[in-house]
Amino acid sequence: MASMDAETAAAVAALVVALVAMFIAIAQAVQQYFITGQLIRLCDSVVFGPLPGQGRRIWQLSQFRFRVVYSIPQISLDSNLWPDQPPHTRSYAIGRHELPPVEKIEGSAITSIEEDHRWLPRFRHRKPQRQPQKVTSSQRVGEASWVSWCRAIQAPCGDSVRFDFVEYDADRCPPDLVTAPMQVSMRDIVIMGLMSGMEVTSCSFHEKSISMQGDIGTITSSNHPVLGPLLHFAPRYNENMYSSYGTLPVSPTKYRGEVTGRWLSRTWNLCKVAGRYLNSTARRTVRRLDDRWLGQQTQREVFLADEGKRWQRAKRQRQREADAQAKDDGERADRSKRRDFEPLRPYPQDGDWVLEMPPEPRKERSPNLQDERDSHRTERQCGKQKVKAEIPKISKPKDTTPETSPPGAPSRQPTVDDVADDGSENRPDHRSQRPDVLTIEEKPPSLDFDTKERMRIAKERQAERTAKIETIEKDKALVEESVKRGAMASPYDLDRLLLTEKPHYDPKEKEVDQSPSEEKGPRPTPDEDEAREREEERQRVRQQRDDERDERHKSHVRSAYLVNVDAYWLCQMDIFDGFWATPWVEFCMTDAALTGAVTAILEAFLGFLDENSLVYHDDRELSVFSFQETARWMFRGNYTYPAYAHNARGGVIAAGTYHGVRIPAFQSVIPALELLYSYEWQVDMNLRNPARYCTQQNVELMRLDSWLSYVGRTHEITHGRSKLLTQMPSLILLMIHDFELDFQHLDLSAREGGLQDIQGVAADLMDFLADEELSDAEQLYALVALLRTIKVCQCVMMGSDTTSLRDILLKDIQVHMV
Repeated sequence: MASMDAETAAAVAALVVALVAMFIAIAQAVQQYFITGQLIRLCDSVVFGPLPGQGRRIWQLSQFRFRVVYSIPQISLDSNLWPDQPPHTRSYAIGRHELPPVEKIEGSAITSIEEDHRWLPRFRHRKPQRQPQKVTSSQRVGEASWVSWCRAIQAPCGDSVRFDFVEYDADRCPPDLVTAPMQVSMRDIVIMGLMSGMEVTSCSFHEKSISMQGDIGTITSSNHPVLGPLLHFAPRYNENMYSSYGTLPVSPTKYRGEVTGRWLSRTWNLCKVAGRYLNSTARRTVRRLDDRWLGQQTQREVFLADEGKRWQRAKRQRQREADAQAKDDGERADRSKRRDFEPLRPYPQDGDWVLEMPPEPRKERSPNLQDERDSHRTERQCGKQKVKAEIPKISKPKDTTPETSPPGAPSRQPTVDDVADDGSENRPDHRSQRPDVLTIEEKPPSLDFDTKERMRIAKERQAERTAKIETIEKDKALVEESVKRGAMASPYDLDRLLLTEKPHYDPKEKEVDQSPSEEKGPRPTPDEDEAREREEERQRVRQQRDDERDERHKSHVRSAYLVNVDAYWLCQMDIFDGFWATPWVEFCMTDAALTGAVTAILEAFLGFLDENSLVYHDDRELSVFSFQETARWMFRGNYTYPAYAHNARGGVIAAGTYHGVRIPAFQSVIPALELLYSYEWQVDMNLRNPARYCTQQNVELMRLDSWLSYVGRTHEITHGRSKLLTQMPSLILLMIHDFELDFQHLDLSAREGGLQDIQGVAADLMDFLADEELSDAEQLYALVALLRTIKVCQCVMMGSDTTSLRDILLKDIQVHMV
């Protein structure tokens, strides 16, 4: 053994080399096995969750290893939602299938992973383990973030999400990623997040980054050296985020929501008014045609281009004469009495709405009784006992007329239950099951002694304004009659056009006839007179050219602001379901100004409405059947807009039951004005949580649109002297510009010591409307329209600002989600 021969040494050396080679081969095989296991782990069933796809192994004999190929779903929005015309970039989504159900998972908190090698546990020492607890979770342990994202956005917009399969090689997946990445469109992910109520905290198109947060979770972005931009979603374990629609006790009829074109268009500054989409060019055109509010004045009528013909002027003159004759004969009074009992017909665009008529007031029989007394004065003097015996039979019928309170005290009669006797067969019978919820006759908590005193003062001031307007109308009638008789010259200017700002007079009429004065000294020669005339003509042409240049400059500067979606458009745009995500935050007033405006408007309502005609629905009363009807009608994809919107054609009345009331400003019955919760909630300066109050505020806006549409069809508004159906947006814009600072200074509510300031601003606002010579009905209509505008601004401020998302929404960025 001291020495080995050559053959033995060679054999030992060969054995050692073989052992080393075998060890290296085993090490490489183990390495490939672990690499294959790592690649399989990237596309395991736990990672994919309930989504289809996952990976498979393919044996590569040449490489002596397994090659992993996985099929991953690629989610996107429906490609038809995105325009394919510039400046938009067309969608390259390939999704053809609807998103499969990825609802909550009911299982154990400890997820067990099945193993392919069943013999391995026999060689392991098993320790006693605790039994897993049964839980309900919105995320499975170990799943990819894009699986959690699909589960989070399923309820808000699941019907609009599409997916398809794409195969990738796991060797091309970077080893530093924990899951297989999914290629997605950044703008699709952003829209899904906005539909779920998320807010954009930061974004940059040039850096290809975005950050969003909301009740469903948080989205963050990073930059990978190989794949580029990466998105990661961290879900929040909120058990109620899929079934929470605020305190409104109604949920969408569909299990999944969808992204509609009208909602999507708002994100890139395209508003919809009366069913028509208006881009910046269309908005500028409309604003140029109707941008200013003109006070209604006699002898200052507005004639359009096709209304200046002689026969049309003669027709209007004959109509005015016929109206005057009808007024003298009492025919107009008869027509107004007929309108009082004639209900308004529904329009084709309306929902299924019902107006419940209030009880007939007893005071309507007093004129007939007074006429009978006047016509039988002699008989009353002769037979007083007989008349006294007959009066109770006329004034107090027991079967037909319900008992009401005197006119001085507001009636406490219920407006829902007591009037359902003649039409209760077709109404749901659940009204009688909840009498405490559906009745509104109980005294609201805010109507204390101070509120009644404020209401009395507001009505006295409103009566003074009404008397002032009546005096102005009488003076105008006297002046017009004097001008017709030739007793005086007209004190009014000539008719002015609405559409231009150029001089509306004839330059020849402005020339003052100057008789040549007798001047001493030499008279100018004819050549000097001609030279002077030519110089004056040149000066006139030069001045005219300068004026036209200034006018063009002003027009260009003004047209740059006509494309903004300010109060002019916010007061008339469509209302539909969904979170508010718009780029119009910068065009709204501040939060303090919006709250002050609501406070002043509610104070001004006291001069027109009482506790029966201005109703607040608190948390208990949100289960009213009418609000549920309107909410369901909204969830079915319907929308509303007011009667004064551009090309509104009467507006839209949402489905539901409306409680009719009688107020002095209108001859006919109108719906009661219904607002959410209470007075304290309305004047609260704190911003509302969109996830909780967005649906309720949308329903409230629909109810306001229904009120404006119904009242806009009445005779007082349709044929009013101020033509509010065509000039209301300009009037609202003017009011906001004039009173924005005043609204902003109302930082204290009436209960906090700011009652005097609130009453002062409300009085100034009402004096402004009275100076514009609006009737009482038109003043109330303008106040409700202003309140609607303020509430739309509050929704815009409450929602997410998409100004910084413009480039991302128009051009798109391809990213990966891990």
